[in-house]
Amino acid sequence: SMLDKDVAFVSIIHVSNETGAINDIKKLAEKIKSFNKNIVVHSDGVQAVGKIKIDLSNLDIDYYTISAHKVNGPKGIGGLFIKEPKKFKSLIVGGGQEYNLRAGTENFPAIASFNKALINVKLTNYQKHKQTILNQITAQHVLVSDKNCVDNIISICFAGVRGETIVHMLEAKGFLIGTGSACNSKAKGNRIISQIVDRKFVEGAVRVSFDSTVSVEDCTNLGKALNDAVEEYKRKLR
Repeated sequence: SMLDKDVAFVSIIHVSNETGAINDIKKLAEKIKSFNKNIVVHSDGVQAVGKIKIDLSNLDIDYYTISAHKVNGPKGIGGLFIKEPKKFKSLIVGGGQEYNLRAGTENFPAIASFNKALINVKLTNYQKHKQTILNQITAQHVLVSDKNCVDNIISICFAGVRGETIVHMLEAKGFLIGTGSACNSKAKGNRIISQIVDRKFVEGAVRVSFDSTVSVEDCTNLGKALNDAVEEYKRKLR
């Protein structure tokens, strides 16, 4: 509904870093291109790579970005898929030794490490881990990360508590969670969650994420600690 003749570029996240929701990038790209085939379509695949199957040749997009640290690669190195390199204008210009895509000497050790990390990626089914955490929670809540979501990101909102306080209570017990994504850590409130759940739950939003190094036992302990923290918070308010 936001598309008009002045739109030249559209960027849509593949997997939400807040809720884990999976966008149908292929369908969205097709709709955008049917409106205007010249619109450039980009997708942020940072949370998608290693979590869901991705076929870049079948997404009908122009650009796709990924990051090494999400697949146990080194921090500070990312990847950019370019459908048509001839239409790409380099941000750093100078020497043409890198196919005119980027001037200067590249960070080869980081690139090689990223490549190895991608080769070693194995799609893991985290459904059991997610359900193990949720099975421990009896406190009143709304599950934002419900259907059509990756299972390694859980956004959950509790009534009558402050998510920030719950985060600190769990940190004292050795569990590191957040009130939202790291990208949103300096912002007040949560614009995404506030669009999804009732106002009374927004302040009690917390976000849990994990990777293949986390065991089912870890998830059981986390679920119990999270539920206990919420109940303890409510008891202190009585």
